[in-house]
Amino acid sequence: DFAARAGLRGPVLNHLNFGGWLMWRLPDPVFIDGRLEVVGEEFFDYYHRVLTSPEQLEACVSRYGIRWAVFPYTISPGLLSRLGRDPRWSLVWADRLAAVFVRTDSNQGTSALRPYTASVIEGPNLRPLPGLGGGPRPGPFRTWLSGLLRRAVFPDEDYNMGLFHV
Repeated sequence: DFAARAGLRGPVLNHLNFGGWLMWRLPDPVFIDGRLEVVGEEFFDYYHRVLTSPEQLEACVSRYGIRWAVFPYTISPGLLSRLGRDPRWSLVWADRLAAVFVRTDSNQGTSALRPYTASVIEGPNLRPLPGLGGGPRPGPFRTWLSGLLRRAVFPDEDYNMGLFHV
C-alpha cells in the first residue's frame, strides 16, 4: 500500500513472498512471484544469488533497471543490512512486515520521498498493560492460573519491529 501511495513505479526487486500481492496491487511487472514452474530453476537460482551477493545485486540492478526494492526483513536480514549501508539505496518505509528501499541514483523522481524515520510507525499503546495504567499487576497465583485459562499470544508485530531496528 505504501508503494502505491508513494507512486513507486518501474522495475522492482521484490521478495518471492510479495510477488503475487504486488502483481495484483501495482500496475508494473514484478521481479519474481510464486509461480516457480513458470520462471524455472535457472532464474530462481539467479534470484537467490541476487539476494545474497552484493555483486550480483548490482549486476541485477544494471541489467533490469531496478528502481526500488521491497522485502520481508525477517527473512532477509542480510539484505536489509547491505542496503541500509549502501549510499545508492535509501530506506523510505518500514513496517511490521517489510522494508522498502529506493535507488538514489535512479531518475524516477523519488527524491520527494522522505527517508524512513522510526516516527513513521506508531508506538505501542502501553496504557492497557497491568501496572502501566491498566490496573494493578496480578499476583503470582493469578498469573499462573491465567496461563491455563486463556491462549497465549506471541507479539509477532512487536518482535518483527524489534528485529528490524536491531
